[in-house]
Amino acid sequence: MKVLGVVITYFPDPEELKFNISTYVSEIDKLIIWDNTPNQQVNYFLPIIGGKNKSKIQVMSTGKNEGIAFALNRAAEWGINNHYDYLLTMDQDSNFVEGCMAHYLEIIQRNNRLDILMYTSMLRLISGDSPPFEGEFLEQKLGITSGSVIPLSVFAKTGFFQEELFIEGVDLEMCWRSKKYNLKIVQVNHVYLNHTVGNRKEFNFLGKKLHSYNYPPLRIYYSARNHIYLYKKYKDKKFILPYFYHNIFKRSIAILFLEADKRRKLYAMYLGIIHGLKGRLGRYA
Repeated sequence: MKVLGVVITYFPDPEELKFNISTYVSEIDKLIIWDNTPNQQVNYFLPIIGGKNKSKIQVMSTGKNEGIAFALNRAAEWGINNHYDYLLTMDQDSNFVEGCMAHYLEIIQRNNRLDILMYTSMLRLISGDSPPFEGEFLEQKLGITSGSVIPLSVFAKTGFFQEELFIEGVDLEMCWRSKKYNLKIVQVNHVYLNHTVGNRKEFNFLGKKLHSYNYPPLRIYYSARNHIYLYKKYKDKKFILPYFYHNIFKRSIAILFLEADKRRKLYAMYLGIIHGLKGRLGRYA
């Protein structure tokens, strides 16, 4: 079993990235650092790609921000062309709990299922632990890219990630699309991924807990636009109602009362909703 990893970076902190990579690189066969930082010099990554795993790590970039889906697709194509079996997809700020990566790949290799879109790990959010689960596997309806292992053979069935989404919802779109191919999303229990969701802070507001993620306006725009677009495309009512409650209604309150740059963030959300309804995709300049 040959495993290719890809970690997508954007203005990464080199020490944090070096540590995060160290939690999984020794267990895989090759790692691509796809850098979306505009005009970044390869020398920036020298402290990261040195050491005993130097031969495993390769930095790729076009010199500009191409978005998440573009980077994932180029890594998948590279893996297919070089005869790899699986693709591990990582965010720059995520890392595995010690010992989990070897256990993760051992379970995947032992099961070797043909009906899988992706294997996912258990998220241990930086701002709160994940709930415990019994058994080895738990089938899920949706999964995120960070910490997931995707059989490269599935792209021949499903096609590649939708690049027009740029960022936000790229993984959800692939999960929904895969349903017509009867592919499963399987969480491998007791494999823990430390995962950061924004700059999350918790507040008490009118007697209730309210979370503020402090996303920048552009991230809020893509989130609103792409999720509205995906609901129109796939019409999953069980998804869109909770999404509106948590990511439009509650996020608006958090921005209005708890965050800075309120006007730009609320406008970005409004514009994202409008563009999502109109089906406008691609990079927003």
